[in-house]
Amino acid sequence: MAGFNLADYETANSTIKRYWTEFPTGRINPVIEDMDLLKGFIFIRTEIYKDYAEPYPTVVDYAYGNVAFYPENMKKWFVEDTVTSSISRAIKLLTPSDARPSLEDMKRVDHFAEVPFPKKLAEETPKAEFTTLGEAVDQLGEQIIEGTQSSNSPQCSHGYMLRKEGINSKTDKPFKGFVCSSKDRNFQCKPIWEPVK
Repeated sequence: MAGFNLADYETANSTIKRYWTEFPTGRINPVIEDMDLLKGFIFIRTEIYKDYAEPYPTVVDYAYGNVAFYPENMKKWFVEDTVTSSISRAIKLLTPSDARPSLEDMKRVDHFAEVPFPKKLAEETPKAEFTTLGEAVDQLGEQIIEGTQSSNSPQCSHGYMLRKEGINSKTDKPFKGFVCSSKDRNFQCKPIWEPVK
């Protein structure tokens, strides 16, 4: 997980201040998409408007927070931190900076790069050969292109679908297509898979 310099990243607070300087009549609208405090996760969508009176957001972005991946002294603020992360990520779509994640996000990446990988997940991924969270992210990054969303994506009842492609870890076969953006599997719309040659 080497290869980044924390000095290159902007704090979430600086990003939000920059937004209000550029768009003093703007509007920031974070929305809880999914949350289960007993399971310790939250999924936030943030809509950013250039002006509060606009009917539709200019940009939208998401953040997922899981209390298990926070240092002990930050666990009680994981909800607030995830909301701030979602706001910061969305603003950076509107007013780009050189580094999209916030300094706070990258500090967590740096902190957990050498944390032993959760045993349960490692057991569910028998082909995995990683021992730390950092190695897992590196290896999985080589196998799967993270879901991306754009106005060219098909829409389902939850908005624009996420494009996914990669190699199925169980069958070793390639896949590509679009999946529902809802994090709640009980309410996800049917995926749209494309033929892969």
